[in-house]
Amino acid sequence: LATDFEALFARSGLPESLLPYYQENLTRILDRVATDASWASSPHNDIFLKDLGILRMTLIPCASHLVFRNSGVPRSLILRQAPTALLRALRFFAFRTGGFQPFLENHVHPAMLNRFNPTGREKCFQLVAQLLECWPENKGLMGLSWYYDPRVGHISPHLGYLHDVPAQGGALFLPAGSGPEVAGDATAKSSTRRELVQRGDYTPTRYLMAWARRDILERYAGRA
Repeated sequence: LATDFEALFARSGLPESLLPYYQENLTRILDRVATDASWASSPHNDIFLKDLGILRMTLIPCASHLVFRNSGVPRSLILRQAPTALLRALRFFAFRTGGFQPFLENHVHPAMLNRFNPTGREKCFQLVAQLLECWPENKGLMGLSWYYDPRVGHISPHLGYLHDVPAQGGALFLPAGSGPEVAGDATAKSSTRRELVQRGDYTPTRYLMAWARRDILERYAGRA
C-alpha cells in the first residue's frame, strides 16, 4: 500500500491539500515499521488498524483527526433522548441536515496527537469543508466523544474549544451514555478529571456532535 500510495491518491479524487497530512503519516508509518516490530503484534491494535485505514484511504488524515466518509447518526441514540432534546434533534436532522446519513465522522488517532490542539482542529474543519464540497451528498460532520460534553470546558478549560467551536457554528450535541470505558478515556491524561470522578463530582459522559454541512461550509469554505 505504501509503495502504491501515489497512484492510490491520484485515483482517490481527494483534494491536494490533504497530501501533506498523508505524507506525514506515511513517513511515520514507515519509520515505525523499520524500527519497531511490535507495531504488527496484534491485528486488533488501535494504532495498527487506523494506520491501515490511512494507507487504504478509508480514513483520511485531516490534521488533528482522522475522517471516515460514510458514517451515519444512530437513530437509536436519538430515540433515547429526553422529550425536549428529542424534538430538538428531530428538527435538526429534518430541516438542518436533511437526514441521518451519510455523515463524515471524525476519530482521534493516538499517533496524530501532535496536532490535537486548537490550531490543528481549525485546520481539520477547513479540510472537512473541502471534503464536503467534493461530496455534495454528505450531510455534515459527526463525532462521539467525552470531550464534547459541555462540562469538560469548565473542568479542563484548555479543551473547551472542542465543544465550543462547533457549538458556536450551530452544531447539535446530545448525550450518548457513560460507563467505565468513557471514564477511562476521559481520565487517562488528567489527574484533575480523575480526582473529580473518584470524589463523585464528575461523571464522564459521551456526547454526539452533529454539525450540518451548510453551517460548516458557511464558516470554513475557501479557508483551507
